[in-house]
Amino acid sequence: IAGKITGDRNYKQKFAKAEERLLERGWRVLSPAKLPDDLPYEKYGPICCAMIDGSDAVYFLRDWTQSPGAVKEYIYAGKRDVEILFERKE
Repeated sequence: IAGKITGDRNYKQKFAKAEERLLERGWRVLSPAKLPDDLPYEKYGPICCAMIDGSDAVYFLRDWTQSPGAVKEYIYAGKRDVEILFERKE
């Protein structure tokens, strides 16, 4: 899952809802929202790239374009030929 985390006080709930929907559809889910909160910002990027490397697809939440990190993940996933999926409006 990729989406805006920094500056979103409710990101854990948002990511958890997305994870629940994906699990119901039979996906195995890796979520950056489950990483420790207290790492330096620059440590998250390499971890998220490793998560993408171990994935068949990346599910981008609606707010992903508002996140510089998620935009980088989009570019990274595209270069790795990982399937890119987008959250639809409900």
